[in-house]
Amino acid sequence: MDDTTIKANISRLRKKAAISQEEMADRIGLKRNAYRNIECGSTQILNAHLPQIAQILGTTTESLVFGYEPFGPDELQDLTEVRLTYNERVVTLRKEYESQLEELRKQIAALEEKLAGKEELLAAKDDIIAYQRSALKNAGQE
Repeated sequence: MDDTTIKANISRLRKKAAISQEEMADRIGLKRNAYRNIECGSTQILNAHLPQIAQILGTTTESLVFGYEPFGPDELQDLTEVRLTYNERVVTLRKEYESQLEELRKQIAALEEKLAGKEELLAAKDDIIAYQRSALKNAGQE
């Protein structure tokens, strides 16, 4: 949308709400001429006052920019439900992930413990073999 269309939407909605330019200016905290420049003049409309104007006119900034509400109340409700469902699913998946991660950590710890036990057995076996070789070598020298 261009500024001209947005300005026309603001003017149309202001008149429909039976609010004068002076009253709008007062509510926004501007001088009447400054507000008049927003609606009719050279002031660029996409500025910090747009949300305030929308609120005073009981509409949304989208309505001022597009000239219509991009989403109806039912669609907004549907989007809210989708957002809630999405957020619930994220929480559920995060809990499942944390649970699986904890289980995997426990399995890794158990396997590391088992491996340490096997390494001890292997070291003991190597010690026994070394002792046996030494004993055979000493027995052969006698």
